[in-house]
Amino acid sequence: MHCPHCNYSISLFSKTLNRFNKQPTCPNCREPIELAVDSIRMLALLPIVVVLYITILGPLFAVYDTSAGLIIFGIMVVIAISFSVTLKPLKKSQ
Repeated sequence: MHCPHCNYSISLFSKTLNRFNKQPTCPNCREPIELAVDSIRMLALLPIVVVLYITILGPLFAVYDTSAGLIIFGIMVVIAISFSVTLKPLKKSQ
């Protein structure tokens, strides 16, 4: 992900974004930022996840155990949502 102010690259797992009780700021420009979910990207990724699960992974795990397939599906959904997380400038409260 990149800072919306200065285009500096920031990892989702960086200390900058994972500080509790503090507003995240860009380590480069010190501007306030916030995490947001890009709904368009998420809506584009979720059908791909569902089709991949139904066509390939679902039948593969149905042979062994139903709960294992559901766990894999849940993991795939979490991965798709994590790919749709983005940074945006913090909205100023009035």
